[in-house]
Amino acid sequence: MHALWHPLAALSLALAALLAGHAQPVRQIARFAVDDSPVVGLALSPDGREIAYAGPGGVHILDAKSGAARAVIPDIGGLIQSRGQGVIAFSPDGATLILPPQRQSGSAFLSLWAARTGVKQREIERLSGQEAGAAMFSMAANGKTIAAAANGDGARAIRLFTLPGFQPEPVINVSYMLQLALSADGATLAVASATDRLDFYASASAKPEGTLALPVNGWTEPLSALAYSPNGAALAAGFANGGHVELPSPDGTLRTAPNPFPTAPVLLWHVSQGMPQGAPSTLCGPQPDGVANMLWLPDQRGLVITDERGGAKLCPLNGDPAQSISPDIGDAVAIPALAADGHGLAIAVNGKIDVYVLQPDGK
Repeated sequence: MHALWHPLAALSLALAALLAGHAQPVRQIARFAVDDSPVVGLALSPDGREIAYAGPGGVHILDAKSGAARAVIPDIGGLIQSRGQGVIAFSPDGATLILPPQRQSGSAFLSLWAARTGVKQREIERLSGQEAGAAMFSMAANGKTIAAAANGDGARAIRLFTLPGFQPEPVINVSYMLQLALSADGATLAVASATDRLDFYASASAKPEGTLALPVNGWTEPLSALAYSPNGAALAAGFANGGHVELPSPDGTLRTAPNPFPTAPVLLWHVSQGMPQGAPSTLCGPQPDGVANMLWLPDQRGLVITDERGGAKLCPLNGDPAQSISPDIGDAVAIPALAADGHGLAIAVNGKIDVYVLQPDGK
């Protein structure tokens, strides 16, 4: 195993080039109120024409321009994590919607549906000994590999599949998991397997490749978001500390108050062959409301980060301050989705979905 945590004077020229330029501004083009709320999962088709959202009752497929309903897939929504990081994704060709199994399915791990009609295509069965369907998910930027795992206590099996046929690859077994992320080429899987550590595995062999110690302290809450850049040159991590905490009152009860502890920024590592190199740089300053979800812009000029108070920001990689997309509105997780073509962005908060266009070079 490689020791990956070592100081470097600066990031490589590749990362320096990545940091150049300005993140795209956004323009809102639509807002939809949804009946099945709160929204707990969100996905945009690769061309941005369809929106799939999960509510407590099921998964709904909408036209992204008009908000008109195209199909409903019942009995799934409640199985998706409420922080927006569960299994809901379009296949790279946009034809298939990848979801957890339906509640009544006693043996499925994933379910696959026709994205335009909501007709079930097939189910992927659980492994022997698995007790739950998939709840955590990552897709490689090249669209050729996915990783999925059940959410629960104890040892977990991370299952990998190659697309488009969902051919199973070797299973990676871990004892604990907070987040997972596939490298852009799908060759490396990063797993937050402790509050202060990332572990890396070779996807093809399921063998460990290295470990990275996270620069956290006793006030930093666990890593909550992890993502490789689409070109594979960087790895970003966000942390959940921020927002509000419960503190003891003089009468012995707990009171809700703004977090008085230091809050962490987004961390960014240069990556070589899927492995972080050197000390991380920091982006967008401390995040007082923490990071609930984080997605790379397809043009790699920045990240969309959201928090648990309904806020969403554009975090440029050139060192500029974060740009607000939607303001904090209270105790609600903002859930983002990006279209692979680089033009569409959707953000869901409670019972509404806002649709934006990303405008290149400020035009």
